[in-house]
Amino acid sequence: MNQRPMLTDDGLPAGVAEQLRAAARAGTEGSAPYPRLAVAIRRDRRRRALGGVAVGVAAVLAATLVTSAVRADRPALPSHRGAGPTQTPRPAPSRTQEPGPDGDPYNLAGRTAGGLGRDAAWLRGMRQRVVEHGRAPDAAHARVLWATDQWGGRYAVTIARNGAAWTVEDWVGERGAAPSAMTYQGGRGASAAGGGARPVMRAAASTFRPPVGPSPGGALVVVVGDRLSDVEVGTDFDYTADGRKTAAWRPLEPEAAVWTGLLSMTELSASTTRVRGADGLRRSAGGGRGGLVDAGWSPGWADVAPPGTDRRLLTCAIGAFDRYRGGFPRGVTPVLGGAAKVAFEHYGVAVARAAGGGYLVGSCPTLRPEGGTRFAEAPQGFVLPAPAGGPDDLFAVLPSIWHEARIGDEVAKGMVIPGRTHTAAVVVAPVGATEVEVAGSSAPVHDRLAVVRDVPEEGVTAIARDAAGRELGRTGYATSERNVELASFYDAP
Repeated sequence: MNQRPMLTDDGLPAGVAEQLRAAARAGTEGSAPYPRLAVAIRRDRRRRALGGVAVGVAAVLAATLVTSAVRADRPALPSHRGAGPTQTPRPAPSRTQEPGPDGDPYNLAGRTAGGLGRDAAWLRGMRQRVVEHGRAPDAAHARVLWATDQWGGRYAVTIARNGAAWTVEDWVGERGAAPSAMTYQGGRGASAAGGGARPVMRAAASTFRPPVGPSPGGALVVVVGDRLSDVEVGTDFDYTADGRKTAAWRPLEPEAAVWTGLLSMTELSASTTRVRGADGLRRSAGGGRGGLVDAGWSPGWADVAPPGTDRRLLTCAIGAFDRYRGGFPRGVTPVLGGAAKVAFEHYGVAVARAAGGGYLVGSCPTLRPEGGTRFAEAPQGFVLPAPAGGPDDLFAVLPSIWHEARIGDEVAKGMVIPGRTHTAAVVVAPVGATEVEVAGSSAPVHDRLAVVRDVPEEGVTAIARDAAGRELGRTGYATSERNVELASFYDAP
């Protein structure tokens, strides 16, 4: 089940919201979205970097994608590199939250959505359960936003106020469970700005799975937010030849102060939810990233990898593209697999072509001391437009940032320089390239892969050359998968 913080923000009058919608459309069409993300990336990289940690290994590899478990209060800020392609939203009929006081999540006297909405005795008990949980001073300061029995379970979402603090919480029990038997499954909170100000809720999706065993229905998704419209769930991801991410979107149904829908188990592992807020901008409400999905080995990869390729590294790279949604999407065609090594740094790379024509790269940088069984790995994914000459012309530069860290009292010599970081560029070179140059440093190409160490974290230019020294192409860092999703699906982070 997903747990997300609720953030406070300032509300906007309807007229201002409409002006913002128009300005957002006019100001972003044809340009790179989120021009200030680069500043945020530099500011947040070290505190938000993803790193695999292995005991006895004295370094952590910080991935270029951030956060492994879901922080679905907002899309994770992409660490690399370009802003990604833009997608002009198509007009669609607006679906708005239920009007009136029942549609206001902060109206604690509002009605309860779901199948248990008319069970007055159970709802009284559940409000008291929230009080006993320490989230409200009395039952009058708690509301059951939604509750239902589905499959073999009973599920509920509550909201409570305790002074200036508001808390939204998810609860699960067996089908027919009394309030006292409901188990807290997680929550998110916010504080009013002060002086009785109304907090503005950042929309968040909760996912409820059957408590035991598989279910033909899959999972329930419930979105809670304030003054929302056009709440949708996206599934069946694909990537177009120009590097955009696409999805099949369908609306969730509004009832009282929540939006609900059903997902199959297949959809659940690869889905996302988006909403339109009071300012008219689409943002992520999370969902579909509830835990690590091991993609494992699949047919076809052995045919595109050189003999003797480290299968463990390649398997990691296959699942690295979007690992909390199962790696590469369904329907991809393997294009290239391989592994490269520099000292204790090992790099697995897997390239696939999406059904829509885009090229997808899974990268698995790994620290593995010689002869050691302990290691650290940081999978990450990137998206590239289809090269004009097909897969033989593919030229990609994948950044990996290494941070020194002490494990116990040991620092593994030769792996990192203590007290600093360095960036390695993993290069997928075009066919015929024998050498690549990145930011003035060169490395040989073997089986289309090369690694150039100690390069800048941003703004590099890579050059591929053949044996005669002729230039075959130039490129910069590839765009992260998460950055492509941000640009393709949302108007704002």
